[in-house]
Amino acid sequence: MWWFPLLLAPVLAFTAPKNSNTVPEERWLNVRLNQMMASNNDTFPMRFFYNPLSSDNENVVILVGGDWEISSEDAAQGLAVDIARNLRASLFYTEQRYYGQSLPFPDTSVSNLRLLTVDQSLGDLAQFIRYIKSDDFEQGRYGSAKVVLVGCSMGGSLATWSRRAYPHLVQAVVSDGGPLYAREELPEFLEVVIEVLRVRGSEQCVQNLKEAADEIESAITTSVGLGQVSQVFNTCTPLSTSAMDVATFWSAIIEELEALVWDEIEAVPTACAALASPATATAMQRLATWLEQRRPPTCLETRYTETVAALTNTSLESPQLHKRLGLFVSCGQTGWARSTAAAPLPAAARPTEYHQQLCTDVFSEHFNQAFLQSGISRTNLFFGGKSVPDYVVSVLGRLDPMSPATPIEGGLKTPVYRPEAPRCSALSSFVSSPDEENRMLKLNVMNDIQYFITGVPFAGASRAISSVFLLIGVGFALIV
Repeated sequence: MWWFPLLLAPVLAFTAPKNSNTVPEERWLNVRLNQMMASNNDTFPMRFFYNPLSSDNENVVILVGGDWEISSEDAAQGLAVDIARNLRASLFYTEQRYYGQSLPFPDTSVSNLRLLTVDQSLGDLAQFIRYIKSDDFEQGRYGSAKVVLVGCSMGGSLATWSRRAYPHLVQAVVSDGGPLYAREELPEFLEVVIEVLRVRGSEQCVQNLKEAADEIESAITTSVGLGQVSQVFNTCTPLSTSAMDVATFWSAIIEELEALVWDEIEAVPTACAALASPATATAMQRLATWLEQRRPPTCLETRYTETVAALTNTSLESPQLHKRLGLFVSCGQTGWARSTAAAPLPAAARPTEYHQQLCTDVFSEHFNQAFLQSGISRTNLFFGGKSVPDYVVSVLGRLDPMSPATPIEGGLKTPVYRPEAPRCSALSSFVSSPDEENRMLKLNVMNDIQYFITGVPFAGASRAISSVFLLIGVGFALIV
């Protein structure tokens, strides 16, 4: 049995890469305020992190930030770092304009949001790539480097669209859950949320939620029932019969379910247990208790007018800042209204019309349905819609609620993987891989990228796969 450990060696060699000894450095680049207007020389500071990893790196991996604030921790670990080590590349992490500390304007008035577009963000990336490949950065160290973009969610979208818009600057892309196909409505988002409750929780969990939703739907048809719902959910004011107020109430529940699956999928079993707690009399009360535990210790705001007021706050300190930014992009460029056309929630709970009215009331009457449809058509025309560029590795987690808006098919040079996984799980490091399937997915992604950049497949993937099959065979042999 002396040879048995040798079968494990290839797997172990590629599942636990060495930790970087470098600390990502925060830096800034003044990028053009309006990338589409040559006569405008105004700039604003865009933040990025730089992790050279070693002294002899020759290529570049850029982790593309999306609709969030970037952090140095993400520039020091994860699949992007693993890919960079394998390609002898340095790692960069860019922050998207309007997010984090990369702020073009002192507030988010509609006039100041006019440059929050896909085109402008892609222009920032293009300028950034030209900068790090110029003599102005590290004495031209990366002048002949090949560039790989890696992105999760909206970062994956920007990375993929960069390959289409600037193929001379971007040689390869890894996108995990980057939505591409813009459309007005995305009811499948909630369908996936419910499916995650079923897969990570149980069928009974879904039934408990349906029972609670049925109780609420029945109760709000009468004035007495409205009072009961208001009391159980501790609403700030009595729930009215206004369609917009009722939709606002449902949205408060739905947004917590979405956040659970979007950011805290490991907490799904705990949530399902709360929805089944025998300590509470009715399913509606159990749902209200779970919701209360997840929210600040305040009343539940159900007035549509208050929602609009919060989203029209243009301060950079607004608690609804990110929601306002996301709504602006959704209302004019991508759509993806998360309507409730899916069971077990009532179809009318949060209709598409709610999203459209919110666009108009928060921004202006200019943001109507015709404006949105025009923006959606432009996004799909300019950036390919369902068509994916070549040399893009696309990972579509089946437990990612945005997966219905991600690419369906890829060509010979556009591999597509569909793991049973939540969003962005493929971009964690080998060290944090939850199982062998996840680890093998990452090896395949690294294999594809190495082949795209060097023309030579990554030996780790094939060797690891062979080792797994050999181990299985040895296991059967020992049993027999």
